[in-house]
Amino acid sequence: MWSIPKGLSGRLLSVAARGRRLAWERKCEEDEVTWRKRVRLGMIGSDLPSLVEEASNELFMLFEYWRPDPTVFRSVLNEFLNSRV
Repeated sequence: MWSIPKGLSGRLLSVAARGRRLAWERKCEEDEVTWRKRVRLGMIGSDLPSLVEEASNELFMLFEYWRPDPTVFRSVLNEFLNSRV
């Protein structure tokens, strides 16, 4: 019987955007990740790039300890905020 995996375990990290590539596949061995941080609501806007990077790094670490270049976070976030994603 075939089953659909739940969570992250066994999944491969990939890229959905054209123009971005990963040099190799990275597999996740853990099922989930939790990230928590207390931030004042008024500070989210000004801290958004660092918050996205911090939270995303926790997730990417599950994929064989991969850490993207910090400029990748800023680029993707800017594209998203400018509605290009």
